[in-house]
Amino acid sequence: MQIRETGDADIETVATLRLAFLAEYRHVDPTELPESSRVATLAFLQRHSRRGTARTWLAEQDGVPIGLVTMLLLDLAPRPEDASGREGFLINMYVAPTNRRRGLGSLLLGECLRAARELNLRRVVLYATEEGKPLYEASGFEANPSFMELRLS
Repeated sequence: MQIRETGDADIETVATLRLAFLAEYRHVDPTELPESSRVATLAFLQRHSRRGTARTWLAEQDGVPIGLVTMLLLDLAPRPEDASGREGFLINMYVAPTNRRRGLGSLLLGECLRAARELNLRRVVLYATEEGKPLYEASGFEANPSFMELRLS
């Protein structure tokens, strides 16, 4: 098994795994997702690749992709205690079902968090699935009771 950071040539693979995650999370077959979703996902990944605002780590077994994690790099307003304003937002944390419970998620997350520290990000945030919460909590993530949202669509 190998974990490596992806490049432009991996965008199709990253999109495929992201859509597999979304299909599983929504309890649908990946083929039921609209083609427009694939097109939008590819455009999103290409846009962030060009801007350098996303980093993805891919796990492969014998050349077959089996998991990934993507961190969007957010450029937020600086604070008095932190002038950079840079934060990470995790998306695409996914391990293929047949490869779960073997520590792969921990390895992927570890690579991502190592990079976050090297980039001196002030924090890393994510939306956790129920299945993912134990992994994130074991890695030091905590629920943030002050975060609020307003859904517009």
